[in-house]
Amino acid sequence: MAAYTVEAQNGNFAARLQTDDLQLFVNDQAQFNELVALLDKYMVVHIAPHKEMTKQVVGDLAFALGYPKERRNPRNVPPEKSAAPGYEFVADFGSKAKPNVPEPRIPSYIESLHYDGISSYSVQANFNVPPTTPNLWADMRAAYRDLPRDLRKIVDKSFALHAVVPPPNTPLAEFPSFDAGKAVRRPLVIKHFRTKEPLLYLPKNSDSKIEGMSDSEGREVLHELWSRVNTSQTRFATMMGHNQLVIWDGLGTTHTNPAYPRDKDRTTWFFIIPSKSTEVEHYFA
Repeated sequence: MAAYTVEAQNGNFAARLQTDDLQLFVNDQAQFNELVALLDKYMVVHIAPHKEMTKQVVGDLAFALGYPKERRNPRNVPPEKSAAPGYEFVADFGSKAKPNVPEPRIPSYIESLHYDGISSYSVQANFNVPPTTPNLWADMRAAYRDLPRDLRKIVDKSFALHAVVPPPNTPLAEFPSFDAGKAVRRPLVIKHFRTKEPLLYLPKNSDSKIEGMSDSEGREVLHELWSRVNTSQTRFATMMGHNQLVIWDGLGTTHTNPAYPRDKDRTTWFFIIPSKSTEVEHYFA
């Protein structure tokens, strides 16, 4: 059993967990069940273990959270060329230092609040990263709960037609226009997979529509909804230091991915725990 402490952040949104050894914590079923309960309650858990994490430790956490073991080596890396055989899915999004370029950088859309698709959890671990802007999460339970009556009446009964979201390195200004043949119909209020709570669920592409409304009216509503999420006080911002890890709920939160300085080394591991369903459920169905 690993000793640990939990400190709530911003009421019931986000918690910090400190433990000596994350591997011991994951291996203890009772303690791991407490972690899952914390995630359901707080939606974001920031973990700072004292012992240095390895890809095996982080990967075993992923398997315990439901990552499919048959996907452990998605790139079919030969064992002799793998730094951590069996844990290749723990993707390294770090980088070696590169010279700065004179042209101004256009921010990717993932630097603003977004979802990582329809997923159970996302996990990010940082090591030796240079200072940058904090990671930020917004509570989509509160985003729905805090809506004024007029907007809640709209979202309760409405479905959005989600326009295509391009790859993560795409700036918002370069998102594709609405294409009815590729749009996906999803409710604006969904039911959380595990807790069954109502969540506001918004399309990221600003060219999306609301079914049954004119294009301009629907986009005005979506803009207002995102504006409320972006300014919500039910949020959690944190600087992720060395040997720290954050787990967040895939649908109960939206989050940002801050850009790191190009001219310094960094090591960042990231992966998504897929959900059992590839679709969302209307809360009022």
